[in-house]
Amino acid sequence: MEKEPVAKSPELAYGIPPRAGAVVFALVAAAAMAGYAWTILGTARNAGDWLLIIPATIIGVAALLWAAIVDGKSLVRQSGRRVQFLTDPAGKPVTLLILIGAYALSLPFLGFDGGTVIFLALALLIQGERRVWLIVLNAIAGTALMVWVFHGLLMVRLPLSIF
Repeated sequence: MEKEPVAKSPELAYGIPPRAGAVVFALVAAAAMAGYAWTILGTARNAGDWLLIIPATIIGVAALLWAAIVDGKSLVRQSGRRVQFLTDPAGKPVTLLILIGAYALSLPFLGFDGGTVIFLALALLIQGERRVWLIVLNAIAGTALMVWVFHGLLMVRLPLSIF
């Protein structure tokens, strides 16, 4: 009776190339820092605000982008399959993390309801659902329920485009 070899790390056990999460995190954090700095430019009271925030943002964004580049090169070298792991079952968490970032960035343009319908449909596709009618039904019903809860029950103003 042969024993199955035990992987020394979760990355090796599930086939996820190391540092994929680090690359995504660095890119999302850099985008968040840059977005925050952009809002400061429009609401700054004086040059002192700029002098405190902008240099720190430039250094932070540069460091995060450098980390993403270094880890990304390592990721490509170690995977041997380029970024094909994003479509593998083991890469679903990283793909969903990227989708969440894209969802957050798209809300000002698509509205909460439009963005949520697209997000839910793509998330179901990533998770393996292939029945189109079920994807459409769940995306629309889930979005309608969330809009009703936030807008109707909790009285939270949302940037809506459809409902």
